[in-house]
Amino acid sequence: MSSVLSIHQRLERVTPELFTRFFYAKKVPEMSCFWCHTANMSIPQMDVTPVAAYNPDSESTSGGASQSSSYVGYICINPTQPTSVLSYQYRIICKKCGFTNHIAVHPILNWLEENAGNNREV
Repeated sequence: MSSVLSIHQRLERVTPELFTRFFYAKKVPEMSCFWCHTANMSIPQMDVTPVAAYNPDSESTSGGASQSSSYVGYICINPTQPTSVLSYQYRIICKKCGFTNHIAVHPILNWLEENAGNNREV
């Protein structure tokens, strides 16, 4: 099960900003719909808000507030191999006609991990 968690942890590192940086670094022009050619595209995102543990004896004045973050939503296309990075894809959805592009996660994860120490691209 730890390999499943590590894949999900890797996928959850891909923020919307890093996702768009990948395409910019690869010199991909503005994304547009394959069918209707509009540039009105959507990238599903997942928001994560950590929940602070309730402690009535705490002197904290934060009121339980915590910083939320988001990552690019992904789908599993091969649930029989949930530990393989090849089983996951990102989606880019046209807001006009609904056409969905599927993007393999492994090139983006590889780029992110290769450039983790390079502040110019990541």
